[in-house]
Amino acid sequence: MEGIHILPGEGQPPKVRQRNLAWILLTPEEGLTLVPCWPPENNTHRLIVVARPAP
Repeated sequence: MEGIHILPGEGQPPKVRQRNLAWILLTPEEGLTLVPCWPPENNTHRLIVVARPAP
């Protein structure tokens, strides 16, 4: 796993939301990015989980 990031989602200005969009855009690298809502009871954030293949 490469990393886990917690980003605020609810009520963010367009500039921040655009920057957060970069996590789900295509890249030339092989990998998997999961973007679930968090926490379960109100979904105000996005949990970004990035995984890359082992060398």
